[in-house]
Amino acid sequence: MKRTLLSALTVLVASAAIAPVAAAVEPASFNIQEARLEELDSRTKNSVHKLRIEHLNNQTKCEFRKLWPERFRKLWPLTGVSCNR
Repeated sequence: MKRTLLSALTVLVASAAIAPVAAAVEPASFNIQEARLEELDSRTKNSVHKLRIEHLNNQTKCEFRKLWPERFRKLWPLTGVSCNR
């Protein structure tokens, strides 16, 4: 009987000691997940922004190519740009 009571008391004390630690650790895991999501979001925004700039740059080159005389294209070719004429 003493052993059972002592075991129950030990489990109660141990769980009371661990509970605050477990509660403190739990929000940290959510903060890590939030930080990872924010990083992924910023990377996605940066890559989309770079793609938009590249697209606008290619559009500008295409418009410029339409106005650029044929004789100057040999001196300064606009390589890497495919324009639908």
